[in-house]
Amino acid sequence: MIMKEPISPLLESKTFRRAFHLASEAHRGQVRVSGAPALSHPFAVAAMLARRGADSDTLSAAILHDVVEDTPVCVGEIRHDFGWRVAEVVMLMSKPGGGAEAPVMQILEDERPDKYSTLLLQAIYVKLYDRIHNLDTVGSLSIERQRRMADETIRVLYPAALAVDPALAHVLHNLSSKVLSGICAAENVRTPARFLLEADNADARMSRAA
Repeated sequence: MIMKEPISPLLESKTFRRAFHLASEAHRGQVRVSGAPALSHPFAVAAMLARRGADSDTLSAAILHDVVEDTPVCVGEIRHDFGWRVAEVVMLMSKPGGGAEAPVMQILEDERPDKYSTLLLQAIYVKLYDRIHNLDTVGSLSIERQRRMADETIRVLYPAALAVDPALAHVLHNLSSKVLSGICAAENVRTPARFLLEADNADARMSRAA
């Protein structure tokens, strides 16, 4: 079912296919709150990033971004198979446990855009698309969790997106506003095309206004 999403050539590279295989094996049998396969989420994130031209390391990190947090796979395995850059992005996306936030979220609460390294920018883009997909499929969560996610998005991720990609900020703001106003979508693994089109339309409007 997941692979019915239109495939970018970037997702057909040998490196991404190896990352996809690892993620598929690691998440086997896991499901989201909605009942959708757990792999549907990181695949959607990777597909959106591929559509926006992300490089191989970023796409591999995207499909693997939940494996350290949610499966027995360790960061050392990712570093060995895909290199230190992919491993570091995955680590930035992974909650350390004990209720702590993922490092990328902790950093975004404290740092200014001019301090973002190339590696951190990769993690930020993975996080932005991770949040876009989670907000777009938030309907299976409790109202409290929906509102908490939307509030955090407006407070932390929206300002970060404004600094690095205003079109993504537009999408994040719209999705968060829908959640806060009680309009949210159930799980749908084919939704990325809709908000990618919205991001493209926002790009076009900004270009005309420039």
